[in-house]
Amino acid sequence: MGTAPAPPTIQVIYRYVGAIFRAAVADRLIVESPCTGVRPPKVKPRAVVPPATDNTHSHLWPGAEDRTRQAVGSALGAPADQVRTTIAG
Repeated sequence: MGTAPAPPTIQVIYRYVGAIFRAAVADRLIVESPCTGVRPPKVKPRAVVPPATDNTHSHLWPGAEDRTRQAVGSALGAPADQVRTTIAG
């Protein structure tokens, strides 16, 4: 077998399995969930760094001309940049 799954993956699996067992308890198919008392591993929060608008557009349309990116950026990206700038301070 390969490497162990990462903690976020284990948490997702635990949520699904726990929901299945809770449903089985509610339907009186089992008396108690085997997930009772089991805690999934803690996940360390990671800092989220949104990409710059120009960088996003270059990934969406790698073959697009700069003027096309500028047009889309001025139509859609400007409000997002203003919000990000206001929040960031």
